[in-house]
Amino acid sequence: MGEQLPLDIVLRDEATLERFVQGKNGELVEVLASMNPANGQMILISGTTGSGKTHLLQATCRRALDAMYLPLEQLPVLSPAIFDGLSSRPLVCLDDIHLLAANPELELALFGLINEIRDSAHSFVFSSRSPLDQAGFKLQDLVSRLSACMQYALELPDEANKISYLRDDAARRGLELGDDVISWILTHMPRDMTSLASFMMQLDRESLRSHRKIT
Repeated sequence: MGEQLPLDIVLRDEATLERFVQGKNGELVEVLASMNPANGQMILISGTTGSGKTHLLQATCRRALDAMYLPLEQLPVLSPAIFDGLSSRPLVCLDDIHLLAANPELELALFGLINEIRDSAHSFVFSSRSPLDQAGFKLQDLVSRLSACMQYALELPDEANKISYLRDDAARRGLELGDDVISWILTHMPRDMTSLASFMMQLDRESLRSHRKIT
């Protein structure tokens, strides 16, 4: 089990930087791996659904002491109160901040949180489904603050990266996946990394349950 967090949020065991399929995102992974929250770093990661934003935020949160990971999409209600006390954490990882866009109250609350984190010389890593200029934020002071972040747009892994991932993940789980099985997975299953990782977990459970080789 991963570290238990408030709101029944659990960091996934597989969410580590070592298990992230880097592809062309090596520079970002290196930055996150060397991150020291005491240096007051500000990082904004954008990427489509399934590109690995959540994986990277959870992995970064796992590496830091007393960090906070907050997936906005999973919260039942979005209100300024969700940010109360967050700035006291050395590292805050907010997933899907685009959900706050075009809501004046929430945008102002996010702006206030960023200022508090900066004043405390703490760090944050935020993610957004869209790049900053397409996220829809209206508060110009907030846009200015976010523009000052180190910004990275995730690039999806290519075919070779996905094949390598499936082989490596199968080996780690003790599964035997032939080329025909890998080809079938990439032909018939959703090809984003989140879906592939989820499918591999299902295969692992089914293999253990049935005591059968994956074909």
